[in-house]
Amino acid sequence: MKEDFNIVYQEQFFKVLKKVVKSNKQVKVINWIANQFTYKQTEVNLSYKNCTVNISKPHFMKILRTLVKNGYLMKVSRGIYRINPFMYVPYKADVFKLQEEWSELEEQNKIKDFKKKLYK
Repeated sequence: MKEDFNIVYQEQFFKVLKKVVKSNKQVKVINWIANQFTYKQTEVNLSYKNCTVNISKPHFMKILRTLVKNGYLMKVSRGIYRINPFMYVPYKADVFKLQEEWSELEEQNKIKDFKKKLYK
């Protein structure tokens, strides 16, 4: 099932793509990732086993890490990710709800990171 997406902030989105994309395969992986999210499915298990693009596992994992590092994805738990609704929003999704949830999760992550640094 293929969903349509809306690019919310093109400049931010294309900055991330410039940092990540070095080949056509990487574009295919990013498109595959985006197509895993729907208005009903906002947290997705992005695993190499499920990826339909012919790419090595280390390369797949590197793309995921780079997308997380650059704010395109957020890692929620092991293997579970959210797509940044300030860059991309699934068709029919509630943009404001997704953006609010994203902001809350970012704030929770900042608090966790602060506590980790504090108790090191």
